[in-house]
Amino acid sequence: MMFAVRSSIATRLNRHLLPSSSSCRTTSAALFSSEPSIDVSTFQTTLTNLAPSISKSLSANGYYATPSPYSILPEHSIRTMREQSIHLRKIGRFEQSWSEKIDASGKVTRFDKEGVLACEPDGQDYHDAPDLIMYLSVMLQTLPDLLNSQEYGLSASSFNAKLAVTSPGGSGLAGLSAYGTSCS
Repeated sequence: MMFAVRSSIATRLNRHLLPSSSSCRTTSAALFSSEPSIDVSTFQTTLTNLAPSISKSLSANGYYATPSPYSILPEHSIRTMREQSIHLRKIGRFEQSWSEKIDASGKVTRFDKEGVLACEPDGQDYHDAPDLIMYLSVMLQTLPDLLNSQEYGLSASSFNAKLAVTSPGGSGLAGLSAYGTSCS
């Protein structure tokens, strides 16, 4: 069973992330500080406080959406991550998003998600998107333990993070998400 944890950050990052018509390849050092601006302690405290409502929503709906636009991170952090997402898009880190479906016989079929581009940020993207990497790292290190204390069996070692961008007419569910990918 897989649950998605989505926040309003996804909505804000999801707007207009298509590259500009210019072939701007500004170095990330000129765009972003090498140190993330996210206050890790405050972020972890916020996740801890929201864990019961996240758990309840996951159980009832299979997803979680924040109660207000800036209930997890402040506006300046969201804007910074949006700028970093745009930068990742401009430097070619996004590719066609796809999924797999498994039929009753066990046959796996891959299909593209029309109108959706995706990036799976990792440590190599730190200098290009330090706040995004910090956000994903804290989210993925904090949430499994918090949700497991709420009776979930999420693996703390098996997870994925994806940043997705939709073009007009693309999937309405894309955004910045942290996924717990296995339950015991």
